[in-house]
Amino acid sequence: LDMAARVKPLYTRVEKMTEESATPYHNIVSKVKNYIKHDNFLRFIRFGALDQNILLLGLITGTGIEPFITKRFGVAGYGPVIGVGISNWVADAIATVPEGHHATAGISMGTIVPLLPLFAYMGMKRSFDAKKPPKMLVSFFLVSIFAVFSAEYFIPAYNNYILKKTLEESGSPPSDDRIDPNIL
Repeated sequence: LDMAARVKPLYTRVEKMTEESATPYHNIVSKVKNYIKHDNFLRFIRFGALDQNILLLGLITGTGIEPFITKRFGVAGYGPVIGVGISNWVADAIATVPEGHHATAGISMGTIVPLLPLFAYMGMKRSFDAKKPPKMLVSFFLVSIFAVFSAEYFIPAYNNYILKKTLEESGSPPSDDRIDPNIL
């Protein structure tokens, strides 16, 4: 059965409620009708449900492998956090496949980067304590700051640097108009 056919009875009920009375909820009902009519509404519901289920599965799996992590690495508390982090990576990678391989690779790398401080803390044999996470929070904050500003400053500056070096090595003048003087 087509999704539109399954939603039609719900849409008809909402439409009938709207016609019967102009209640204080008329605005809300009208907005719900507009959301249901939107082409991507059901697609987004499916995505949200799938994404959330993958995260919950990761949490449950992470909790299940906690004894293994504690025994193997000698630190406690990382199982659920790593389970959720890895399942978020999987969910986001699956979600971006329709956007193309560049989006999938970029978002996959972006979801893995915040896990690096976790792996570093595991390597330092520091147990995960959710009640006292200040050093770990600083790491996450710094990674987030880098992620936000890397696209704005770091990556263009690096590309500018590489272009300038390449032009210098090839004997072309480094004042090429392709180099943005505001970055370097």
